[in-house]
Amino acid sequence: MDDCLPGYNSNERLEAFIDRVVRPPSDFIPRMKKAVNLLVLHLHNYNSWRCRCPYHSVQKVVKSGSLGKGTSIQTNADADLVVFFNYFKTIESLIEAKPLLLESIKKYMMSIDKRPSWMRSITLKRTTDFHVEFKIDIIDLGSVDVDLVPAMDVISQHDDIYSLYAEMMAKGDPDIRAHYSACLCERQIQLIRPDRPKVKDLIRLLKYWYKSNKLDMKSYFCEVIGLHVHRKYLNNLDNFNMKKGFVKALELLADFENLNIIPDGFRKWCEYDDMSICYVVDPANPFSNTVPWKAQMKIEERARETQLGIAQLASRTCDNVATVCPESAIYSFLQNNSVDHTTYENNRFSFCKLLIPVIICLIAAFALLLKN
Repeated sequence: MDDCLPGYNSNERLEAFIDRVVRPPSDFIPRMKKAVNLLVLHLHNYNSWRCRCPYHSVQKVVKSGSLGKGTSIQTNADADLVVFFNYFKTIESLIEAKPLLLESIKKYMMSIDKRPSWMRSITLKRTTDFHVEFKIDIIDLGSVDVDLVPAMDVISQHDDIYSLYAEMMAKGDPDIRAHYSACLCERQIQLIRPDRPKVKDLIRLLKYWYKSNKLDMKSYFCEVIGLHVHRKYLNNLDNFNMKKGFVKALELLADFENLNIIPDGFRKWCEYDDMSICYVVDPANPFSNTVPWKAQMKIEERARETQLGIAQLASRTCDNVATVCPESAIYSFLQNNSVDHTTYENNRFSFCKLLIPVIICLIAAFALLLKN
C-alpha cells in the first residue's frame, strides 16, 4: 500500500491518514488565500495600466482551481484566477482577442513599474492558447503558482443555463466550444464548493493518489469522480466510510474502458454514442469530457494494484469495508463477513428488537400456565 499511498500506515483509518498527510496544514490555506487576495487586487489595477489591451477592462476575477473549490492537498494549491473582461458579446470575439489579452496580461504582471511592494519576484512559466502561468513569490507568504485565464460572462447573456447550452450546441465546432469552459468556472465552483467536507476529503485522497503515482490526470477529473461516487454509491451521506468511497472510485478507474459518467439530462445537448471512448462529463458543461486520454492503461494498472493492496490489507486486519463493490471479484472473499459502516443503527438495539416477539410469546405462555 505504501507504493500506492506513500506515508499510509496500515494500522490507521483512511480518515486519519487524510488528516495526517493529505489535507493541508492548518496555516497553509489562510496564507494562500491571503496571497490570492493580493493577486486579485493587483489584477483589478490592470484597468488603470496605460499599456493594457485597448477597450477591454477587467469586470471581475474569480478564484477557481483547488483553492477556490476547497480541495487543496498538502502544501500543493493551484490558484486558477479566471479574469472576466468587459465588452465581449460573442465567444468568437473573445477567441479573436485572446492572444492580445494574454500578451497584455503577461506584460502587466511582469512590468517592473507596476510591481507591488508585497511581490518579491515573479517568473513566467508558460503561455498557452488559453492561459498564462506564473510563479510568484510573496513576502511573508511564500510562493504560489498562478494560472491567469481570460474569459467573458456568457451566463449573464442568457435567461438560463439551458439557453447557453443551446448556443454551445449550435456552434458545432469543438475548438470553439472549448473556450466556453473557463467562462463556466463559477458554475463548477457552485457544484463543488458547498459540498460536504468529507466529500472534499475523498476528492483530496484521489488527487493525492494520482499525484503520488505520477498519473497524467487533471484535478478536475478527480473532482467529478469523487462527486459521482458520493452521490451514486454512498447515498449522499454526510458521514460515509472513506475506504468504501475510495475503493469504489478505484473500481471505476480499474475498468476505465467502460467508464461512463454522464449527468442526467445532458444527452439532450450532446450525443455520447461513440462506444469506442469513455465519458466523464463535466457536470457544468455537457460538451466537456474530462477523461485523460493519454494515460488510461497506466491509470487502470495502478488502480488495480491499489485495489489489490487494500484487499490484502483487509484480509490481514479483518477490515471488510470493501463490500461497496460486490460485483468485484477481487473482493468476493470478503462478502460473507462484511460490515456496512454506513449503517448507523445500533446493532444491540436491533438484536433486542428481534427478541421482543419471542419474549411476548414466553410471557403469554407463562400466564396461561399460571391460569391453569
